[in-house]
Amino acid sequence: MIKFLQKRFLFLVLPVLFFANAQAQSVEGMSDAQVLEYYQKAQASGMNDSEIEAAAIAKGISLDDINRLKNKATEKIKNQKVDVKLNDDNRKVVDEEELPVKKVEIKKDTSRVFGASIFRNNKISFEPNLKIATPRNYVLGTGDELNIDITGYASAHYAAKVSTEGNIKIENLNPIFVSGLTIEQAKDRIVSRLKTLFAGLESQKGGLAVDVTLGNIRSIKVMIIGEVLQPGTYTLPSLASAFNALYAAGGPTDKGSFRGIEIYRAGKPYRKLDIYDFLLKGDQRNNVILQDQDVIRIPFYKKQVSILGEVKAPLIFELEEGENLGNVIFFAGGYNGDAFTKNVNVERITETEKEIITVFEKQIPTFELKQGDVIKVGKVLDRFKNLVYVEGAINRPGEYALDQAKTVKGLIELADGLKKDAFMNRAIIKRHAADYAPTVVPFDLDKLLSGQIADITLNKTDTLLIKGINQLRENLTITISGEVVNVGKYPYAQNMTISDALLLGGGLKEGASAEYVEIARRIKNPAEAITANASVKIMKMSIDAVLKMGAEDAKYTLEPFDEIFIRTLPNYKVQKLVSITGEVKYPGAYAIRDRSERITELIERAGGVKQDAYLHGSRFTRKKKIVGIDLQEIMSNTDNAANLLLLEGDSLEIPRIKQTVDVFGQVLNPTSVGFAGVPKLKDYIYRSGGFTDSAQVSKVYVKYANGTVAQTKAFMGFRKYPRIEPGAEIYVPLRRKKKAGVSIPEAIAIISGAATVATLLLTVIRFAPTTTTVK
Repeated sequence: MIKFLQKRFLFLVLPVLFFANAQAQSVEGMSDAQVLEYYQKAQASGMNDSEIEAAAIAKGISLDDINRLKNKATEKIKNQKVDVKLNDDNRKVVDEEELPVKKVEIKKDTSRVFGASIFRNNKISFEPNLKIATPRNYVLGTGDELNIDITGYASAHYAAKVSTEGNIKIENLNPIFVSGLTIEQAKDRIVSRLKTLFAGLESQKGGLAVDVTLGNIRSIKVMIIGEVLQPGTYTLPSLASAFNALYAAGGPTDKGSFRGIEIYRAGKPYRKLDIYDFLLKGDQRNNVILQDQDVIRIPFYKKQVSILGEVKAPLIFELEEGENLGNVIFFAGGYNGDAFTKNVNVERITETEKEIITVFEKQIPTFELKQGDVIKVGKVLDRFKNLVYVEGAINRPGEYALDQAKTVKGLIELADGLKKDAFMNRAIIKRHAADYAPTVVPFDLDKLLSGQIADITLNKTDTLLIKGINQLRENLTITISGEVVNVGKYPYAQNMTISDALLLGGGLKEGASAEYVEIARRIKNPAEAITANASVKIMKMSIDAVLKMGAEDAKYTLEPFDEIFIRTLPNYKVQKLVSITGEVKYPGAYAIRDRSERITELIERAGGVKQDAYLHGSRFTRKKKIVGIDLQEIMSNTDNAANLLLLEGDSLEIPRIKQTVDVFGQVLNPTSVGFAGVPKLKDYIYRSGGFTDSAQVSKVYVKYANGTVAQTKAFMGFRKYPRIEPGAEIYVPLRRKKKAGVSIPEAIAIISGAATVATLLLTVIRFAPTTTTVK
């Protein structure tokens, strides 16, 4: 009673305070916080928008001010960030006064409960369709807008909004009460009133018709409580159904019931919703259109069981009273194709431990399950009860049914017979013994097929293996080497000649000698051996260079494993190239003319050296390594041993004279200095600032332009430095650190130890006994 009086007090007093304060100050001057506070207080008193509007008009506030206040409050609500909190069950806690929220965002649906995924899939939309035709049983309420159209010899249109008193107003007519009526009922009442304005309305001879449809719809508030992922109060369109509300709230939790969802209307049970009716049958009879202040309650489930294994939907299912194992298998979509259906196992928790119950096929439709049972559907064995195989030299190898091929003869006939190369002397049947040990049954295939021995009865999973003759010998090949386009091994064929083999090898190369061909043949008969130790027979012959067919070609028929060698023409050589670059008249690549061609001849073929060529700096490279030569000496004396014979890949570089000397390493200013015509090394060291304190002067060396190196020589304390030429590079290395000497404390310790040892030796000698020699 006290709560009732408190509610009535709020209902009467809060609107007065709200609008009194709103009137006392300019609506435009109110802060966002004040607008939101006033609006929420009015809503908390139990008033909807229409009631708040009516109360404001009664207090003398203009309709324009009310709309501005309401728009400002609505804008503030949209911009308000809702703080979402989760309880222990990962459900969102929503205060009853909290504004409408969107569907809870779920990153990944990991629930195994059947039906949970439809509510937790963010890609599915359960938004109510507001563009459908108005349901004829739709009940009107405050905030709905009706469109009234009159057509015929006269036309008129009215947009009438249902007021807080439940009335609509049309022109000068008295208010028409429509709240709580369906569209059809409201139409009848509206027509009866409009007849006072339009004669002959809705009569057979009147010529006027009336169409009443729903325009803008109102919002309703629905509370969702219990085991729902996001409980709270939701503002929904008045066309929203129970599924719309459940989807917005994320659906039942894993502990919530999907079968016994309760809808309360006006504080009394109104409808019970079973989601399985929709998921399994598409039945939406209980998916009712919600009304303002409806309450949806999701209780805890009463009985849940899980099914695993070979079913289409291995999930957790909720059972109602009277449902059994057969229903669960139906809920799970039935068995998979390879499910073992003669029995299933049910794992059950007893008071002290678990137990397994085997339920046979006939018991499944009536077997009663208990809370927490786990149903396990097995898989059929991965084997066949009537399968035999045939492999090898058979026209159609593969799998066959035992009942159609009961014997070896029957299986061969079913497999379309043997191939021509079938080995007839022996075949085998691979089978398993009684203890599953592998075993074979050999037999003479020729005698069995001719009836000389009895046919053999096959067993389940037997494999008949018939080898081909070619499978029982080494792969027969011939080998081609030498001057052919594609060397390698090729399959042997009877009556193959050398020309046939060369055709397989792509033909002869340009440098091939058709006059000198060798065949190396294995000796199979010892009588064919020329000597006692001979292992192969060598045959020499000639062939037609263009592989023309002739009588001679047929004389040399090949045998398996012959090796054919095609030799190169005696004077045939592939061009071998060398290169010459730099200060010559015609630099570039040159083919070596003959085996006796030397460096000087290459220079002569290149047109000779230019005037500014620096012969001392020439570099000769062979196999990517620099060979030190003095080209000036070679040019003056062609018989010089350094005038090397040319080899493929040789490279000679003759540079222009270089007017500088480079100094590197331990000098004060490593740099490049001009060659002053002076051959002394120290002159260039001084021009680079001199040696540093860390320079290893005795190890200075010079690298000349032609790639040769000269070192500093020392004798009796005197040093002889290398001679300097244009383009030389001087390298001054870093002095190596000397090993550290013995420190003073270490020296004292060594001397002290030596003195101690000496004292001991003297003592031993002094007191040693003397010996007397008796003559």
